[in-house]
Amino acid sequence: PPPLSPPQSRACAGSSLGAPQATSASESQRHIIGAAMGLDPLEIRLKSLGATGEEFRPGRRCLDAVPAAGLRMAAHEIGMNVDRGPEDQESELPIKTGRGIGCNLSGVGSSPTSTAIVRLHVDGTVTVFAGTTEIGQGSRGVLAPIASQELLVPLDQVGMVSSDTGIVPYDRSTGSSRSTTMMGLAVQGAAKEVKEQLLELGALHLDCSEEELSVNDGLVLRGTESVTYGALIEEEFGGRAGELLGRGYVTPRMNNGRLRQGPAFWEIGIAAAQIEVDTDTGAIRIPHYVSVADVGVAINPQQCEGQDEGASMQGLGHTLFEEMIYEDGQLLNPNMVDYKVPTFADLPGDLDSMMIENHDGPGPFGAKGLGEGGIVSAAPSVANALFQATGVRIKDLPLTPERVWRALRDAKK
Repeated sequence: PPPLSPPQSRACAGSSLGAPQATSASESQRHIIGAAMGLDPLEIRLKSLGATGEEFRPGRRCLDAVPAAGLRMAAHEIGMNVDRGPEDQESELPIKTGRGIGCNLSGVGSSPTSTAIVRLHVDGTVTVFAGTTEIGQGSRGVLAPIASQELLVPLDQVGMVSSDTGIVPYDRSTGSSRSTTMMGLAVQGAAKEVKEQLLELGALHLDCSEEELSVNDGLVLRGTESVTYGALIEEEFGGRAGELLGRGYVTPRMNNGRLRQGPAFWEIGIAAAQIEVDTDTGAIRIPHYVSVADVGVAINPQQCEGQDEGASMQGLGHTLFEEMIYEDGQLLNPNMVDYKVPTFADLPGDLDSMMIENHDGPGPFGAKGLGEGGIVSAAPSVANALFQATGVRIKDLPLTPERVWRALRDAKK
């Protein structure tokens, strides 16, 4: 029989659909160009980044973010001021330290097509009907607070019904970092319609104009006078029955066509890594890793951090471990024993998730999505740090100990 061909490998990425691979190449290339020109990694990126309001891609929405601020934050956090370069790594010790950064701007595919219904019941509780599917990203932890904040009722009085397409109104999809922005706008619009009805009923009850009224904590207020939401519903329906319904629509026409031009917003993914590489074994350890997300406003800050940290670990997974190995078309590592993913033992010693909140997004209260940005810049930040530490540029992923060790050995030759 003919001899077996050598195994072929293919790096496997998680979400963001191709952006991690493209960013790994482009941000590594930017580092190579900067080194050739005598520019440190931060300097060359700041020189080439667009400013807020500039056209980033022809015919696409102008840049609505401040990536330069995020880059400075990330570089400062890991203590990277200038790239000392491999020539300064003269120590004979096997452990060498390097620092690297990466940046990516993604035009997310957030189709502006979402609908929602908000029901205000006679007991003052609220139910939100939304088609966004809960797949672990925490949509309930964002959509319920949006309704709570718009109607100014306690969060524990807001319930969610989602995912059952036989009951909930239509939503375009769950993905592309769109749920907070698009479905959030639909929920906010539905809650506003309910609030308008409350003000109308409050004006009848208090015999005044709607402009004299406000709402807070489940009450319609006029100076020192107040009436509960439930009492207004009872009065309208003539007994302890009935409810108010609000409808929310997100379409390309809304807000004077604000969402017609793509992308709905630019999603920023910035990462900075401090690494230690053992030149005897090729093993990489990450004492400090920083991810910066431009979220517009963090509606649920703790959840934002958790989602960004999860995305960072996904990114580090395909950077250091995840690889599908084939031989003659046969997958050699089809199970979780042979296909390695990051565990808690692989967490960076210090994992920082930082948020930029400029209230400049198209979503509720100025929010943007962040589900994918944390993945894309992990690989180039680590690869660039490896180059700074050793002077060796590895262009294939993942950066397994064997691959790093072989590259270091070949460089010595």
